[in-house]
Amino acid sequence: MPRLTLTDVSEICLQPFLQREHAVEAARIAAAEAEAARSRGVSWSGFAVEPHRRRDAEAIGRDARVARDQTRAFAVSPQGRFLACLDELEIGWPKETAAARAACARGFSDPAGQPCAAEIGCALSALARLDAPAARTACLVLAGLLGAALGVAA
Repeated sequence: MPRLTLTDVSEICLQPFLQREHAVEAARIAAAEAEAARSRGVSWSGFAVEPHRRRDAEAIGRDARVARDQTRAFAVSPQGRFLACLDELEIGWPKETAAARAACARGFSDPAGQPCAAEIGCALSALARLDAPAARTACLVLAGLLGAALGVAA
């Protein structure tokens, strides 16, 4: 039986992203064909639909790798780690995690953006009393985000 290599694992991890890119390309082709059919009878000078440029397998693979890399980067960001903690807490504390998730969506979901201290406070309030390791980890992540929001060095 052949051994599993890191290259094999990398390709396995890439598969969902490749499937999504193929689905996106199929949707683009279908939309372009529908638009071409819709405008087929009325074609005035300058108003013709531009032909759809299909992406080749290399472009689809490149876009899938970019999407995979962006997903990995988000997963290790404070926001990604916070949301992973909420996923662990969701079953036992649905109201608290919903409140924390809503605060995240309102004020600090974008890793590239400036986090909102008030929304971080709302998320901390929702999770502070929970007795679970994931809640403590989420609060530590929030503390780091709060420091960044207030301009305090970690």
